Amino acid sequence: MVDGPSDSKTPIWVAVIAAGGTVLAAVVGLFSGVVEVPVLTGQPGSSELQRTVQALEDQVSRLEERNRELENQLNAAPSPTATSDSVEPGSEVLRQTEASIRLSNYSCLDLDSQAPDWDTNDDYSGDLCFGAGLVESDNITVFDDAPSLDVCAARTQKVDSVDADSLLGKFLCVESSSGRTAQVHIPAVNATGGSDATIDFELVVWN
Repeated sequence: MVDGPSDSKTPIWVAVIAAGGTVLAAVVGLFSGVVEVPVLTGQPGSSELQRTVQALEDQVSRLEERNRELENQLNAAPSPTATSDSVEPGSEVLRQTEASIRLSNYSCLDLDSQAPDWDTNDDYSGDLCFGAGLVESDNITVFDDAPSLDVCAARTQKVDSVDADSLLGKFLCVESSSGRTAQVHIPAVNATGGSDATIDFELVVWN
């Protein structure tokens, strides 16, 4: 008996199904990170089909190589680190205010103090003072933006007093009586109120 036409196409259908499995494995591999090419079974029915399958396998190999390159790039990329705008990463902070601290006219505080009120006093005794419309401390430098410890250490322009009215929203680098560097932010100031004049400080003191 002569075989029907469908029998002669059986090897071709087997090869087509196997090639489809190769492509499906490549697509799945791109999303899973692992590409595995299944072994073709059956005998291709023509040289053209063999060339098609070989081209698909070459494409899968290129995709595997590209996937490895992307993984290496991701592994080599540094992880982002969240940092504060006002405190330098890696710097050792001795102490900082949790809320602003207010000084009245002719009063001072101690930047080296561990007291809850930073040893504020009206004896005009301390290393950060406010009086007669001036902010006074050792080696003051004014900045528009929050300076890091390195920026404070590298500054060259230093004064011992600054007009308080000019400091609203500004930052200062100053030095404590023991030589520590401090960052001072001025969120509020009323320097023209006479005996009712006040100024608010937010402090960061580095070791």
